[in-house]
Amino acid sequence: MIHRYTILITGATGFCGSYLSEYFKNKNKEIQVYTTSRKKQSNSNHIQHDLSIPVPTNLFPKKIDCIIHCAANLEQHNTEFTVINENLKTSFNICQYAIKAKCQYFINFSSIMVYGKIKNDNPISEDSQTFPTTAYGLSKLLLENMINGVLTNLMNVVNLRIGSVIFKNIPKRYFLYRFKESFLKDESITLINPDKTRCSFIDLQDIAKICELLINTKNTGTFNIVNDECPNLRQTTQEIKKHYNSSSVIKEIVQKSEEFPFRFTNKKIKKLVKIKFKSYKDSFRDIYSKDDV
Repeated sequence: MIHRYTILITGATGFCGSYLSEYFKNKNKEIQVYTTSRKKQSNSNHIQHDLSIPVPTNLFPKKIDCIIHCAANLEQHNTEFTVINENLKTSFNICQYAIKAKCQYFINFSSIMVYGKIKNDNPISEDSQTFPTTAYGLSKLLLENMINGVLTNLMNVVNLRIGSVIFKNIPKRYFLYRFKESFLKDESITLINPDKTRCSFIDLQDIAKICELLINTKNTGTFNIVNDECPNLRQTTQEIKKHYNSSSVIKEIVQKSEEFPFRFTNKKIKKLVKIKFKSYKDSFRDIYSKDDV
């Protein structure tokens, strides 16, 4: 249990941030949870602010114990320059606030997309080389370096390289949502290299538990946050399909590729925190329930 503590969650109206906000609010009455995002919320502790603009000290708490930085500009509908520029500005501004507010613990939501192209078939650990191939992946790697450089000597810092997050109310931009829509309509689906393409999932409930455990232990470092499995695209698609009794035809195309099927290891985080990761099948069972049809 977390003892008397103040937490600020950025990106609090997003997919991860909104769940984390409710998780910590309901966890312990002695936890004071502040949230911030560009959107309005009725919550009295919510601060509407665009973090690409420097943080106004009169709006934010003068002292904060922990910041969970979920805010990010995604690639959808944005240019590569905008993604990188906005994410860097946002994170620099929240770092400046963290210093002024004498923050003790900073949890940065990074991504496994920092690894980019996989050059061999070895399990990918936190020590593996990074070759980001997207603006989002590059921005996340740049942010890790900037946050470490600015904050490490002033507070405890954690970078969570998060896999494909799964939970109820999956955003429409996720491929899992598109698969669901196709199966509901009995539309055919085409998979490219379904054996080589693998999915590293993590349930949002597990992410929240990891954040809580890390706050309690004050551990620092960079961690892969994925579950124990790495199903290929065929297994993933078939698992979703069976929840809808769909007659959709799944077509497969095999193309020549120099990339290796990736497998991430979560051994480092499991050494620090005692947690049993939810399997992707159990998560899918929750997501693709009968109520969802």
